[in-house]
Amino acid sequence: MSNADVLTAQRMISKSFERHFSFKEGIKEKIEKPTLFKRILKLLAYLVGILGPGLVIGEIFSSGFTSNINSLGIVFLLFSPFWIVYGLVNKNMPITLTYSLWFLVGVVLIFN
Repeated sequence: MSNADVLTAQRMISKSFERHFSFKEGIKEKIEKPTLFKRILKLLAYLVGILGPGLVIGEIFSSGFTSNINSLGIVFLLFSPFWIVYGLVNKNMPITLTYSLWFLVGVVLIFN
């Protein structure tokens, strides 16, 4: 094959590819503009993601001195519903399932 044949074949493949897989149309369809609710939820996720572990660590140290783990359950009950809603809104089942289980752990810690 000559170089001209190779270039012609490459152009044909390129045009065929562009015709079947139009990137401009695909991007417009797949990327959706987040709603105000989703943007606020994402900002709150950063806040809760930083505050939650900090409070849990504080409660772990506190429960070590007082032997009272009810306050640890309260922290789980406070932050788990946010993550459950976040997981449902973003259709992320691992987050939803994980924090549903943490919510149950919080209930057990408080009422046990």
